[in-house]
Amino acid sequence: MTTVAVTGASGHLGRILVPYLWERGHVVAQVGREMPSPDAEVVIHLAAPDWRDLEGIRDFAAYNEHLARFSEVNSTRVISAGSWWQYADGDAPALPYSRMKSDQMCMFDCTVVLFSVYGDRPRDGHGFIPALLAAAARGAEGLPAASHEPRDWIYATDACGALRAALSAPDGIYEAATGQHYSPAELARSVLGVDLPDHPADPSCAPRHRHTPVPGWAPRTDVLDFLRRRTAAA
Repeated sequence: MTTVAVTGASGHLGRILVPYLWERGHVVAQVGREMPSPDAEVVIHLAAPDWRDLEGIRDFAAYNEHLARFSEVNSTRVISAGSWWQYADGDAPALPYSRMKSDQMCMFDCTVVLFSVYGDRPRDGHGFIPALLAAAARGAEGLPAASHEPRDWIYATDACGALRAALSAPDGIYEAATGQHYSPAELARSVLGVDLPDHPADPSCAPRHRHTPVPGWAPRTDVLDFLRRRTAAA
């Protein structure tokens, strides 16, 4: 029963990870952007600024440095959530957010690089998968275009499984990805049965894979199966 502190516990993935860990017997402490308690055996570091918020990204670098010092002083292992934008093709690696994530990767014991996380809940008004399901419920209205650039879609519970598996993995850099790439336009064609005009991706960032999955972990959910089940249920 590992005691785990989760930064960013109120975020999109954090709200799923906290009960996921509780249900599997872990003692979980929810942390915003404060320092965890020294009683924590491991910190899963999900907290992050919005990628568009340049001032927030600069401020967040100080939090990372404080957490790194906390880890060193208390001998607390930190598992950091990385971003596939760090080494994607296109514009994303040059973004301040991606550079911040690359710096963060160097600070902590273990990093799990998360690809395009989706789930059953809307992502604070963002996210293509919720928009696609909403369009399917309305008969394709409200979704006039979709990007033709591929993505690797990882179901939120699978991402939680990868982070939990990292609790017992050796230090290193791992991926939470499926290895299968579908563009939003391909998903829209599968669900809506129509070919949508291209909506250029911003930033442009086709996925690339540079690291192995977390030892002992594999994804269980395919995004096409997920969408078919959800639309059939609706």
